Amino acid sequence: MIKVAFAEYLTELLECVCSSVAEYGQGPVCWCGIHPGDNVSWEMCGGECGDGVCGMAYVRPMTSFPYQEFPAASLNSQCELPIAHQIEIGILRCMPLMEDDGTFPDAAVITDAALGIEIDKAALLRGINCCQSSHVKSVEAWQPLGPGGGCIGGVWRMYVDPINGRRR
Repeated sequence: MIKVAFAEYLTELLECVCSSVAEYGQGPVCWCGIHPGDNVSWEMCGGECGDGVCGMAYVRPMTSFPYQEFPAASLNSQCELPIAHQIEIGILRCMPLMEDDGTFPDAAVITDAALGIEIDKAALLRGINCCQSSHVKSVEAWQPLGPGGGCIGGVWRMYVDPINGRRR
């Protein structure tokens, strides 16, 4: 039951994140999915995938723990405690790079990239808040990422309880 509810929650959250970025952010990305593991592969960010679209958005499950009083992890000896899950919601967009002749991008181009990430940041938070918000226990501060590998972006990390959220 827990596995199914969490998988369903991740899928619903992904749909909210992808549509929110497309509608309220800088527009669609090349890849929007659930990413496994302890790190996200930035290779899916770089390069355009058509019509000037670049980047990736993702939902990544992280840690999980039983709790009696959130956010302290507790011993779950009776197998009855709710489970909190940490999830990372992120976006990476293409970063303007140095030209072939060695000139740096104009300051206005870099400023546009920075402001675009701010727009995406707000769109991701909208996706989090508007999607199954009764499950959200807390959202941590935005963490910028990059630039690296021609990408720039950031992540929100949040804690959810998809099982107990349904009982409210």
